[in-house]
Amino acid sequence: FGDEFPGLVRVSDDGWSVPGELYEVTYRRLREELLPREPKQLELSVIELEDGRCCLSMVCRDTVKELSSANEITVPGGWRDYLKAQEEVQR
Repeated sequence: FGDEFPGLVRVSDDGWSVPGELYEVTYRRLREELLPREPKQLELSVIELEDGRCCLSMVCRDTVKELSSANEITVPGGWRDYLKAQEEVQR
């Protein structure tokens, strides 16, 4: 979204793994510190990891998938590689 933050979009078929980061946090910290700082375009949901385990993650709300500020950034390196590529373009 506007090159400010990434968002996962739910798919029923033909999905693939994207690089990510796992953090262990308490529900209290999640509720009081992390969720209030998340962009309004995202919501908390459950995603499936490549190894079949599930975890909580921020994903795009169904109502914002078509926003003009949302750019498709599906690249092998994920969000961090996308940002690096954008920096190189701006140089």
